[in-house]
Amino acid sequence: MPVNPYNLDMITKICNHLNTACAIITYRHNFHFEYANDLYYQLFKYKRNDGFNYSLPYSNDYQKVKNTITSIIQKKEEFLEIETQSFNKDNDLIWTRSRLSFIYNNQSVYIICLVENITENKKVLKNLEISHQKYLHEGQFKAAIASDALVSYEINIDDDLIIEDIIENTVNMLKLVDLNTNCSYSEFLLRWTKKCVHPDDKNKFYQELHPHRLKKLFEQGITEVYCEYRSLNATQKQGWVSTTIHLLHVGETNKLFGFVYVKDINDKKIHELELLRQSQSDPLTKLYNRTAFGQIVNEYLNKKREYSSALLLIDIDNFKNINDNLGHSFGDTVLCEIAHKLTNIFNNKAIIGRYGGDEFIIFIKDIPSKKYVYHKASIILEELHLYYSSNYQEYTISSSIGITFSPDDGKTLHELFEQTDSALYRAKKLGKSQYFAFNDSYQDITPVTNYISKGWLIDELDEIVYVSSLDTYELLYLNRKGREITGIEAGEYNHIKCYEALQGRTSPCPFCTNAKLNLNEFYIWEFSNQHLNKDYIVKDKLVLWEGTPVRMEIAVDVSDTHNFNLQRVPTEFAIEKTILDCLQALTIPDTLEEAINNVLEIIGNFYQATRAYIVEIDLNTKIGSNTYEWCRENYPHYRDQLQRIDLNEIPYIYEAFEHHNNLIINDCEAIKKEHPREYAHFISREAHSLVTIPYEETGIFAGYIGVDNPSINQNTIALLDSINFSIVNEIKKRRLYEKTQYNLYHDNLSGLLNRNSFTQFLSYENSAVYSQGVILADINGLKEINRDFGHYHGDKIITIISSIMNSYFPSEKIFRLSGDEFIIIVNDLEYKQFIEATKQMEDTLLGSTPNGVSLGYTWSEDNMDINDLIHQAEELMMINKQIYYERADTYKKHYSPKKLENLLKCFKAKQFVVYLQPKFDIDQNKVVSAEALVRLEYPGHGLIMPNKFIPTLEKERMTRYLDFYMFEQICEILERWQKEGKELIPISVNISRLTLLESDFTNSLKRIKNKYNIPNNFITLEITESIGNIDRSIIATISKRIKDLGFNISLDDFGAKYANMSLLSTLNFDELKIDKSMIDTLVNNDKCQTILHHIIEMCKKINVACVAEGVETEKQIELLVCLGCNIIQGFYYSKPIPLQEFEDKYHQ
Repeated sequence: MPVNPYNLDMITKICNHLNTACAIITYRHNFHFEYANDLYYQLFKYKRNDGFNYSLPYSNDYQKVKNTITSIIQKKEEFLEIETQSFNKDNDLIWTRSRLSFIYNNQSVYIICLVENITENKKVLKNLEISHQKYLHEGQFKAAIASDALVSYEINIDDDLIIEDIIENTVNMLKLVDLNTNCSYSEFLLRWTKKCVHPDDKNKFYQELHPHRLKKLFEQGITEVYCEYRSLNATQKQGWVSTTIHLLHVGETNKLFGFVYVKDINDKKIHELELLRQSQSDPLTKLYNRTAFGQIVNEYLNKKREYSSALLLIDIDNFKNINDNLGHSFGDTVLCEIAHKLTNIFNNKAIIGRYGGDEFIIFIKDIPSKKYVYHKASIILEELHLYYSSNYQEYTISSSIGITFSPDDGKTLHELFEQTDSALYRAKKLGKSQYFAFNDSYQDITPVTNYISKGWLIDELDEIVYVSSLDTYELLYLNRKGREITGIEAGEYNHIKCYEALQGRTSPCPFCTNAKLNLNEFYIWEFSNQHLNKDYIVKDKLVLWEGTPVRMEIAVDVSDTHNFNLQRVPTEFAIEKTILDCLQALTIPDTLEEAINNVLEIIGNFYQATRAYIVEIDLNTKIGSNTYEWCRENYPHYRDQLQRIDLNEIPYIYEAFEHHNNLIINDCEAIKKEHPREYAHFISREAHSLVTIPYEETGIFAGYIGVDNPSINQNTIALLDSINFSIVNEIKKRRLYEKTQYNLYHDNLSGLLNRNSFTQFLSYENSAVYSQGVILADINGLKEINRDFGHYHGDKIITIISSIMNSYFPSEKIFRLSGDEFIIIVNDLEYKQFIEATKQMEDTLLGSTPNGVSLGYTWSEDNMDINDLIHQAEELMMINKQIYYERADTYKKHYSPKKLENLLKCFKAKQFVVYLQPKFDIDQNKVVSAEALVRLEYPGHGLIMPNKFIPTLEKERMTRYLDFYMFEQICEILERWQKEGKELIPISVNISRLTLLESDFTNSLKRIKNKYNIPNNFITLEITESIGNIDRSIIATISKRIKDLGFNISLDDFGAKYANMSLLSTLNFDELKIDKSMIDTLVNNDKCQTILHHIIEMCKKINVACVAEGVETEKQIELLVCLGCNIIQGFYYSKPIPLQEFEDKYHQ
């Protein structure tokens, strides 16, 4: 109906008589408040003269209401009902329901508003919804943790209540401490601490889980609290457990609740602590390794001391003799024995480490006098003078010791070490087996070395290290890292209390560990430092400071400094459930990759995104790499393409993250014009919208977590903001664990696998391979390089060699066993490829190192016993080592047994003489050949038999000298017979297995033979049957090379241990010699006769001569003739006789 002033007045009068709040509003180009009745004013607690004059119903949702009404008017609709939130005059929030009627009059619109207060109804409905959501939330939470929790329960932190029973394996844990449901949480905490928690963990458990601390953490934005400790379980057994409390506000009252679950982490924690211990220990001797020793000593030296200290560097004299002659396993046993002796000598009153292969280092704190150190050095010299013997050969080791004193000879470890190394060098020069103390009188002979690059200085450590008084808590020392993080200048920490500087407290810490510390071991625990806003793994220990026990602490930062505030949005319960799912997904999987991928999938599904990812930044280069990625099914992966992202090329993104801002882009097209490079970066991975959030390490932007193409919750950053810290912290914790495990099985210097890994490999050797090669390598002259040029240069050579080995065998297991020794295990590589790669590597090593590397290598597809292959490779390596010593003229420096020296002189004096034993052909009744045997004519000792000197040559791997010597002797004999016109009788000469396996063996034969003008077929090389444990392909290659030179091959000692039929089919031989052991039993052993008959018949069929060796009786001759063997060698016809006697007898 048309509206005029009279009509308006009438409507106003009607409104005054209504039993509900009513207002009239007019609208032309905007809204104008015309009239409201008394109930309307009362509803909002205003009076007419208060100036209450609003164009629309008073509302917090003003713009929303205005837009809705405007839309109704544009559509000419007549009725509308809306619910809105408003504030009254007292600023109380009220809910109203308004029913609007629209009257249209030309250009104006009259709106009659009937308003009802529905606040109480809304409160009831909200409480019901909250109760329902809380019920669902608790059920979801408990279901999420039920799979692996020992115990789960709920606490009301604000009211300090436990609101349900704590049940573990049907045992009510509250009853164990005489409490019931709805008891005080802090009281439960106190009683449980006293009764059940391990004494060393009581303070930590009580302080970290106390309700006051939980409230403070939540105020700082932390919603998860984690604590590891040792506690009794339901069966009264003590073990490592973890308690995790998830914090959140619940209900309209906004009370702070905690959902608690306790997990059994005993096996995991014990393993972690053992890894930490092992990472500081030398894997063989269990003494400190070089890194740990340096850290501990530097910590000590950086403190002001009243008393002096001493550094001893011990080198084991002649230790290489032990390794080379008795084997590396025996050598390892000797090193362990030495470590045990050193430990006993000092009885935990010194810091003892293994510095290198056969070098040990000792630091003695607070020495009473220099005489005390000299006395200890004398004891070491006496205890380490040790004797070992094998095969009648004796090996002696002793020790040389260099000594320095601090502060006289140096105030830092690298200064002391340089001088100690000089003193050790002088002790060696003076004749070994003695100690020498550094002083000014011989500084001119100090080797030019530099150990600064080794990182010995404590101020180079990235961990906080401090020392404080047990009585006054005053700081006695604080390293650079500690000074930086606390803002204290060097030298200004005196009289500052440790709890003031590091905890921001005015009184001693209630969780102080001083009472738990001792001088023997570190107390290791975890702590969240709220003052420094960091999480640490803390190692505490008592050390002596000027003779007084003091506290030393090392704090390793394992946290991200980024704290977050949990944003509350309409989807808060969905977010909290997703957070719980993420936390569960982070902690359950065994691998970091699986854990992060599971979390990214949960995040991706929350946002209904096509992709979720983590990009990590190299803090030095500002290069980013996409390290983890989840993609929705049927969507492409981009992680491989998103490596080495230069952040300087996408400044819009980089600057946002550098300023700690999140990056939300609803439509990438909107930035196309202004930021084309960033637009191209997004579109290259099909990202049309994204939500990303940065994270930090030590306050520096270190990466970001994000989702591409979110289709829901696009503006909800709370999930990423909340889970960000947990993801990054889990990555850091797991990588710290992985790094510890990596260090346990890898060599720190070369990055190769270490002895621990090698031992493990031998225990779990893979049998599913068709071939296996072994390469053993020993760096030539490394000890001399270390001595003359310093360990820095020696270390550099080791890294070069390691890199070369990796380049030739990138997929194989390469181990660094000790200072200069390496072993490579090569699986499933063809023999030809194995040999080619090994020889190329050998050539490269020779050209890349001062003295080259001695290699020994072997390969097999038959004998797959890894220990046999290693033994063969070691023997061959030692042969090449001897060749290096010979060429380098350093032999006497390494080997000086008197007996061996005399043998080497005998070669030069030609005191080794040839004896010949004839081989007699019964059918021809004549000598058809002879075997050359060796005797030693030593002045004053007469004729010495081979069993007296050959074992020494074998132990020293020197049989090659004798083999080639005898070979040349028979070449001389045959050439002389030829020149004298005598009949040439073929001569055989023995070649040892090791000589046969030399890589240059046939070339050496050829060089010697070419000096003599004789036919090659008159020379036979006798090879023992023991060569049968070498791979057939290697045997075949060797025999072919010998035959190509025209020499004959005789298989000696056949049947001495076993009759290797495979060897007969592989070796292209001309003669088979039946071992004397079979001939000895021939007369009375029918089985032996049968076996021998078949061997002889086989030789005839394959056209191989058969020789019976060691024949001594006529009865043996008769049987051999009956069996068909016609060539006889033995005392029955002739013992070995001198050359002249042989010529007189058989050259008639």
